[in-house]
Amino acid sequence: AKEREKAKKNKTKLPAPQIKVETNEQKVEDQPKTNQIKAETEEQTIKKEEKVKVEKDKTAYNEGLLWLAKTHIKRQNYFSAEFLLNKLDKTTNLNKKVKRELPGTFASLYIKQKKYPEAIYYLKEAIKKARQKDLKARYAFIIGQLHEKNNDYAGALDFYKMAKKKSR
Repeated sequence: AKEREKAKKNKTKLPAPQIKVETNEQKVEDQPKTNQIKAETEEQTIKKEEKVKVEKDKTAYNEGLLWLAKTHIKRQNYFSAEFLLNKLDKTTNLNKKVKRELPGTFASLYIKQKKYPEAIYYLKEAIKKARQKDLKARYAFIIGQLHEKNNDYAGALDFYKMAKKKSR
């Protein structure tokens, strides 16, 4: 800045600043290198994202599917409910909560459709997976009721006894 002021006073010209000028040929030569670097970094990020997708916990998504299936059951849209439940059943990395609730939801679906043998099967699975004694007692009582509907009074009595034992 001081040199410019002196140059103005003396009315002399400053030397032009040195600017490096790239020709189009040099830019074209450097372009494949930059494109290659960009492609490599994009591939690396895609691989990282794929790893994250596989490892990512889909707890909220799977819980949402379960609740959507329950909603479909309530609205008597049984085909959609069964589709979602089967999709969840085939999922490998379900969280424990969804795994525990799945058999009870299947049983609910089959009870609504009056498919009692299938409902009994899933209620027995629900008893195995349930943690709370009162929930196990509830499932056992429902199995007793289903046996009673099928005129299997001996089977009904067994499950009523189980329900009584688990409710204490």
